Amino acid sequence: MLLTATGAARYSMFNHVLHTKLIVMTKGLLSICLMCLSLILQAQDFTNKGKDFWIGYGNHVRMFTPAQSPEQMQLYITSDVSTTGKAEIPGTGFSAAFTVTANQITTIDIPRTAALLDEGIYNLGIHVTAD
Repeated sequence: MLLTATGAARYSMFNHVLHTKLIVMTKGLLSICLMCLSLILQAQDFTNKGKDFWIGYGNHVRMFTPAQSPEQMQLYITSDVSTTGKAEIPGTGFSAAFTVTANQITTIDIPRTAALLDEGIYNLGIHVTAD
């Protein structure tokens, strides 16, 4: 195909317009697909109900500043049904059985030895299980 300077400019302009429209259409189609998927997919349920939990006694500024009374980690456990369970810390040998009455709160004191005071790998996870 023989193109003149004017024809080449028109051809180049046509390719540019076609390319731009293709990009806009692709982005639009991708946006529509992502919106449809977001209606279908769910990453997680919006509840913290369950029977098996792992918790870390995380680092906090109060752990490192002198105070008259040091902090105390407590777990607050509740349920919509009456149940029993156990909180354990394998790395310390700590174990506490608990009973929860439906719609009431049960408190468990966690020993300070379970605190994660630095970065690294520890065997201090708090394992809570319910029947």
